[in-house]
Amino acid sequence: MNQNIIVIGAGLAGTCVAYELAQRGNQVTLLDRAAQPASGASGIPMGILMPFLADIDSAAKSVYAQGFQTSLNWLQRIEDVGEGNIFERTGAIQIPRHRRLKRLFDSNSELDFGVRCGSTALSQKAGIQISEPGFWVMQAGCVRIPDWIRWMLQHQAIDFKPDVDVTELQWDKKWRVKTRNRSFDADAVVIANARDHLSLQQSAWLPGERVRGQVVYVKDRTSTMNAVVCGDGYVTPSFDGIQVIGASFDHGMDNMNVNRHQNLLMLKRVQSWLPDFQWQPEDCVSGRVGFRFSTPDRLPIVGQLPRFDELQSAGERAISHFDPSSIPYYEGLYVSLGHASRGTLTCPLAAEILADLIDQPAIAPGSQFKRALEPIRFLRRALIQSNP
Repeated sequence: MNQNIIVIGAGLAGTCVAYELAQRGNQVTLLDRAAQPASGASGIPMGILMPFLADIDSAAKSVYAQGFQTSLNWLQRIEDVGEGNIFERTGAIQIPRHRRLKRLFDSNSELDFGVRCGSTALSQKAGIQISEPGFWVMQAGCVRIPDWIRWMLQHQAIDFKPDVDVTELQWDKKWRVKTRNRSFDADAVVIANARDHLSLQQSAWLPGERVRGQVVYVKDRTSTMNAVVCGDGYVTPSFDGIQVIGASFDHGMDNMNVNRHQNLLMLKRVQSWLPDFQWQPEDCVSGRVGFRFSTPDRLPIVGQLPRFDELQSAGERAISHFDPSSIPYYEGLYVSLGHASRGTLTCPLAAEILADLIDQPAIAPGSQFKRALEPIRFLRRALIQSNP
């Protein structure tokens, strides 16, 4: 279906949606308030594509398993057309430092991805001494996220417009997207601008938290290391003489500046589970700070947006007679938000879900993992909070 669609936000979430819609024959205008794409949390030069290793069956397990396979498929298609430098298939080691991972390692349950290995086998795969047993995931690796975004933006059906700050959305048979300087009209709109969705009346009720994340760039001191190693954080192999170490999760902090003391703390933390990772303070060449948007249940919000304003005006009746099957929705208004630190794992999947909804709006999500992502899951709580 050939529609004119506006996507707000040129990070990985928004660009994936724009690309998938363009691939299906739509004309897409991608707006971002920054001067360059990938200016927010997606600007980290090297991200990790690693499956979520779950110890119990759940909606989250289904989401992340489907997301990992979808992301692998997308990156494989890029490799197939000759862009082989975006995804580095290094493989990844997960040392079970958390209770969930320890339970999974000690159990006999079958793994969706990866195998259990002893420390000797992991050391051989990593090219550096690993002192604990853990998981080896051969399909995992490192993604040059800004390069991935720039590659998708080359699509001829995507018109990227930087320095555009969206201030208002209005519906009158079509969507009118207002900015400080002009307006754009569209058949459908996708909001994918992380926490900036709070500035738009239609999506401001969606819950979440802005979480600061800092990564460290370190001069390569472990040139033999050839796989990602994850413990309490992660370390990448060397690319262009630099290794990336991350990432912090700083709640309630808004400082955009790289904190050198925090860099040193992260490096010391890495040495607690990767003792052969040797470094000196002068090895920290720089770092980067970004802000993720994280939801209460740690899953992204993907789907058509309910009409919160209409339900809110009904007051107590909307709460006491809450029926998910009769919720009114905005026509042609969708979100892809809350990917937090797992955007490489969930953004392509979210893009495919939204493209299906936009191209075939009469078909509702039917699978468990799609229902688990819908904005409606937060609706009743938001109504209660708005009607004390």
